[in-house]
Amino acid sequence: MMENKRLFSCTVFFTTFGFCSNFISFVSPYWIQSIPEANSQFQRIGLWTVCFDGYMRPALYDKAYFGCYYIYYVIYDRIRDWLNPIWLYTIQVTSSCGVLVHFLVTFIVLCQVTGAVSKSDLKSLKFIASGHFFTSGHPKVILALLEYRP
Repeated sequence: MMENKRLFSCTVFFTTFGFCSNFISFVSPYWIQSIPEANSQFQRIGLWTVCFDGYMRPALYDKAYFGCYYIYYVIYDRIRDWLNPIWLYTIQVTSSCGVLVHFLVTFIVLCQVTGAVSKSDLKSLKFIASGHFFTSGHPKVILALLEYRP
């Protein structure tokens, strides 16, 4: 019985820690960041924001981009095809679904802690297991590897 309690405590900890990590990476604007030595006009990009410091797209020298804005902001319409390739849309959708499912899994686990949901309920255990599989990052890694071309 003590071993089951310890195992459940580990499940609660890792589920909560995993959700916090997933959420932080979801909202972080630092997915790719330029190093200062590069003297690049590109500063950083996240899943939802992008930052430039005087970036001009080749063949579009009439517009320079400064500052950090939402990635779908209207000023980026002219460089949308370069800024948001199809694989980034896919990553955004899978990440959004992943955060939502991970939130639901964390909610159910915390309901089990309070006793609102039975720890031995087979439906909730199946949902928790499949939710952890979905949010473990396998779809994101596979999509990133498919797009990678050396």
